[in-house]
Amino acid sequence: MSPTQKHQSQPTRKPLQPKNFNTTENVVKKKKLNDQEHWFEISLDGNVNKENNPVSPEVKKIEPFDSSLAEELNVIRKRIERLRVEKDKTEKLLREKDLLLEMEMKEIQKRGNVQNEVEMEIEKLKRLKELESYCRRTAPIKSLREREEEKKIKEAELLKKKLEEDQIVAGTSESAN
Repeated sequence: MSPTQKHQSQPTRKPLQPKNFNTTENVVKKKKLNDQEHWFEISLDGNVNKENNPVSPEVKKIEPFDSSLAEELNVIRKRIERLRVEKDKTEKLLREKDLLLEMEMKEIQKRGNVQNEVEMEIEKLKRLKELESYCRRTAPIKSLREREEEKKIKEAELLKKKLEEDQIVAGTSESAN
């Protein structure tokens, strides 16, 4: 099939039609056509192509305004009033939604700040734990009293060894004599 045959074989779409055929718009159109019959013409004197010619209106028919014109004006006024009310409602809804969004944004920012603070606190705790484990690896600093006691213990052990050596040496010298 060629593209032209496809195009021709497809059904054509019908435009949407209003549900109510007796709407005010149809009535207004009919009344406008009737009003055009009551219009009057203005003719120009002399040469039509020249500028600045005085205009002399010739009134053919002048009839009083129809009540339909007043009805149309009322319909238009009601429509304008309804549109104003709808506009006010939508503006009010938009303001409320803006306030709601602002409140939610502030809440999200607060959560973000709290989360950052918690993360910083966790980082501090990690560093503290690392520092503590590093301190445990190195030998603790001994107090002066502990050092003195260790010296006394070492001196006592040395004296003991010397005495034992002296006794061994004295015992071997006596046995050799």
